[in-house]
Amino acid sequence: MSASSPAPDSVRQRPATRLWVQALAHLDELLQQQPEQRERSLTDIAQSQPHLHSMLVSLLAAEAQAESAGFLEPAPRMAAALQSGAQLGPYRVESQIGAGGMGEVWLARRDDGLYQGEVAIKTLHPYYGGGALRERFLREAQILSRLTHPNIARLLDAGVAGDGSVYLVLEYVRGVSIETWCDQRKLGVDARLELFLEVCAAVAQAHASLVVHRDIKPSNILVTDDGQVKLLDFGVAKLTQTDPPAERSDLTRMTGRIFTPEYAAPEQILDQPITTATDVYSLGVLLNVLLTGTRPYGNANNNVEIERAVVQDEPVRMSRAIAGASDPRRIAEARSTTPARLQRALTGDLDNIVSHALRKAPAERYPTVLGLADDVGRHLQHQPILARAESLAARSRKFVRRHRVGVAASVFVALAVGVGIAGVVWQAQVARTEARKAGAIRDFLVGIFERNSVAHPDGAKARQTTAAELLAQSAQQIRTDLREAPEVRQELLGVMARLYSTMDMQKDALPLLQDRLASQRTALGNDDVAVARTLSDVAFSQVQIGDYEGAQRSANEAIEVFHARNAESALEYALAHGTLAQVSYRLGTGQDGTMRRHYQKAADLFAQYHPAHKWRIEMLLGLSRAANLDQDREKGLVYAEEAIALIESQAVDADGIVRGSAYQTAGNALNWLGRNGEAEVLMKRAITEYDHAGGPEHPFAIEGRRELGAFYGWMGRREEAKELLAAAVTAQERAKGIDDPELTAPLRIELGRVLLLRGEYAAAEPQLLKAVEAWRRSGTPTVGITMNLARMYMEQGRFTEAAQMLAGADSAAEKAFGKGSWMHATALNRIGGLHLARGETREAEAYFQRTRADAQDPPGELGANRAYAELSLLRLSAMQRDSATAEQALALLSQIESSSARGDMPDEEVTAHMLSGIGLMRQGKLLEAETHLKQAVTMRERMDAPESLWLAEARLYLAQQQYLAGNRDVARGLVDRAAEAHQTQAHLGPQHRELMKETRRIVSF
Repeated sequence: MSASSPAPDSVRQRPATRLWVQALAHLDELLQQQPEQRERSLTDIAQSQPHLHSMLVSLLAAEAQAESAGFLEPAPRMAAALQSGAQLGPYRVESQIGAGGMGEVWLARRDDGLYQGEVAIKTLHPYYGGGALRERFLREAQILSRLTHPNIARLLDAGVAGDGSVYLVLEYVRGVSIETWCDQRKLGVDARLELFLEVCAAVAQAHASLVVHRDIKPSNILVTDDGQVKLLDFGVAKLTQTDPPAERSDLTRMTGRIFTPEYAAPEQILDQPITTATDVYSLGVLLNVLLTGTRPYGNANNNVEIERAVVQDEPVRMSRAIAGASDPRRIAEARSTTPARLQRALTGDLDNIVSHALRKAPAERYPTVLGLADDVGRHLQHQPILARAESLAARSRKFVRRHRVGVAASVFVALAVGVGIAGVVWQAQVARTEARKAGAIRDFLVGIFERNSVAHPDGAKARQTTAAELLAQSAQQIRTDLREAPEVRQELLGVMARLYSTMDMQKDALPLLQDRLASQRTALGNDDVAVARTLSDVAFSQVQIGDYEGAQRSANEAIEVFHARNAESALEYALAHGTLAQVSYRLGTGQDGTMRRHYQKAADLFAQYHPAHKWRIEMLLGLSRAANLDQDREKGLVYAEEAIALIESQAVDADGIVRGSAYQTAGNALNWLGRNGEAEVLMKRAITEYDHAGGPEHPFAIEGRRELGAFYGWMGRREEAKELLAAAVTAQERAKGIDDPELTAPLRIELGRVLLLRGEYAAAEPQLLKAVEAWRRSGTPTVGITMNLARMYMEQGRFTEAAQMLAGADSAAEKAFGKGSWMHATALNRIGGLHLARGETREAEAYFQRTRADAQDPPGELGANRAYAELSLLRLSAMQRDSATAEQALALLSQIESSSARGDMPDEEVTAHMLSGIGLMRQGKLLEAETHLKQAVTMRERMDAPESLWLAEARLYLAQQQYLAGNRDVARGLVDRAAEAHQTQAHLGPQHRELMKETRRIVSF
């Protein structure tokens, strides 16, 4: 949006331009003088500045001619409307860029050879050739001639056309309004404040030149593409020096009330004196709009109602306006934040700054624009501001003035309420009892932290005590020293358990909860609601430590008690259903509907009884995971997006962990749908939320890195995945221990899988075996891990161990996840791969054909498992020297490259290139074969470790092609590198040894 006219500062220094500036300044003075005095002034000017005198005489003649034509009547010799291509002095008119009730603005270009550049030419409409509007038009020129500032669109020139009409040549600003510019770029609050300060600088310069703008609004403030503010349209501005209040010229009578009501100050509406405080008020309205998207008195379009509100009503504070907006989410998104964060940002300093600028009385506002700008700058620098909210007394006086009748009625209501106080005196005794109980709990909790304060006998040593050690000491004290106060003991056991749970120390929380439960059973019996609440908490902790069967028993017992007591509105009742859903997922029974049913029940309960609780989000995310298990990926995304919508609309009280979980789940859903770019953005956003909430070693932050690492692994970005996952495993081992089944084991699985896919078998095996052990101890199905181990063993030729890992894998996967599910299709492929590695081609083909038939890919799409099966069938064809291998492989490669799941199939794409190259090489098409085989090697080198057997395989086939093409040294180098990889491996499958022998025979070593 920068003006395209070059070097406007140099243009401004031209003699002709300086002469026009002088002429316009003198013209205003001459028009105010009586005829005799005007003649004397002209005579003086003629003696000292004859060129200026000639110009003034022409201007006065044009003015007199316009005046004689009348104001509203068309001039007898009315000027013709301006047309494209017309010539105004040295400027050629190109096109109209604006028009209003009194004039037009045209884009023009100087064409006299002095310089090239665009300008804006402003003309008065032919109908208004004289009178007050012409006076206003010339006044604008006089005002602009005073102003020189980078944030004010400048007057470059002026002139009189051949028909006597006056035109102004202005700097052409190519831009959009400040409000539009901010919203298009979704600028945050601080960025908007920085831009607002540029506006203040421009207005302050105008005030320093004794000019009050009087019409500050977004459409009069443009921002260029490079972010420069330009203040426009001084057509209704006021010269404080030459407009004394007592005298009202035609211009004042005609234009004194020309303003935009939504941005006008009360004194403009009341036709009271205008001062610089008027612009301060308008700037306050502008800042309100930039920060909230709303005006201080609402968005009514009726001017009468707007003017009444400006004069009589108190403006709505910005923080309240956000809370009461019809669409706070849209407003917040335009400012790159959430409604809750935006409301917090506006509360306090910014509310007070805008309220101070919008005071009704000019004397109560900021005395200058610089004062307003100074407070905004102080806020940005986190320094105390000068503006303060109105005192309670002042606000009370205003309220009483506005609501005399209502206040009087309220006095009687207050008296009536006082009579009712006697009815609640009986509650005082209950309150005193609860106060004693609370006091005992308070004293105990204070005592926890006194243990490591200076009051301790060995204060220096005590202050080294960690929070975990303090909790452990306190928990022991509760369990041993408070048995004479069972109610206090039960309460504190619950408090301590929640503290442990908050720190993700579920192993420590569980004994306290079980102790509390036993105490409650003794005191209350087994069917009390308090017992059910604790049972629900116990079940939650049991899930977290991997005791799934125990969690199932506790949650079911809690649900039975809640039912019996008609207490289904209890928070813990909904949580018990959520716990049972998690148990179903962990036990691998999610496909039978149990997981989905419990999550749906929990989600419905939260929506009905606890709509703002953050656990409502977890239930929706659980439904998303259940939909993924049902292969309904689109529905999974819908649930995740519903959770995000609740968070960002502030419908739930979500913290960073909850927000991160929602973004992470949505990212996973997008990954399943092949929308990998969007998925990565949300996964990284989740990690940012986790890190901010709990630090990079918080369990959720580590889990977020696990998901992102797995995502990178699937996409072939395996070096990144390896680094991310290895660091996460180390951190998780510190936090949860090496045998933790809930968080550490899943991390090991992902790290082991990435190492496996890179060909680092020696490093992959211990990670996968440890995960198997942890999951077997917790009762979690291990079919996914064992299939990864089997894949590694078959490449290493450890066929017996591979067969053990795959025993019953297809039936187990079908039972747990459903026929044709991703896990079931993977099991079929692994078993088929084992038969293929052992040379059992008929059995291998049968399993791959089953995958081809059963895999549940979206209609018309090719998924990773079916692609793997198709490629394996092509391997069988290649082994049998089928001449159609090349064409079939090329067709399959085209399918993979056009699939929406291509990003998740880098290994399959590599294999398709390799098989295409093999087929073409055997057809004698060596150059075409080279393209595909080199691509396979390049992709493998990017994804795999140097010792990868799959990389060695690709190099050996390329070596065959290179030898046949005559590049014998290249071929031998490729064989040598493949041999190095083979020698690095502790175990080598016969399929790899046979390929090496075949290649050596071809290359003639």
